Amino acid sequence: MFFALINLVLALTHPTQYRAGRTALKVCKRFHTMAECASLWESVFTAIGVISNRITAPYKDCLGCLPWFDILYTVGDYNNGVLDMPGIGIQFSYAPGCLVALCGKVLRHQVRKVHGNRVCCVFYMQENVHRWLGLPPPSYSRS
Repeated sequence: MFFALINLVLALTHPTQYRAGRTALKVCKRFHTMAECASLWESVFTAIGVISNRITAPYKDCLGCLPWFDILYTVGDYNNGVLDMPGIGIQFSYAPGCLVALCGKVLRHQVRKVHGNRVCCVFYMQENVHRWLGLPPPSYSRS
């Protein structure tokens, strides 16, 4: 159910990336060496990272893909959460349950110290996986 929500957010914010992820997942399910694992994987994203109680300095994602979005989902028992994008001068409230779609390869972002415990799940796609599967290069969102 959780992956369905994340997939839906991507389908609404970047339909081209969503379709590329669905295609990659279908191709993986046909490979005999990964079919069993791929049959259990319901996310259209090729990677998920988990970050716990970490303060992050401003950075751009090195593993992301330029035209594609990453999705950040944060949970926990904390307050005063802020997602900061210093390069464009924007700050967002980053409360538990918050979900953010952004191009982490382009936008420098950071999360400052919070009071309590915070876990962030980062969903992203790696271009090298799509290239290895022989899929076309990524394109920008038109939504």
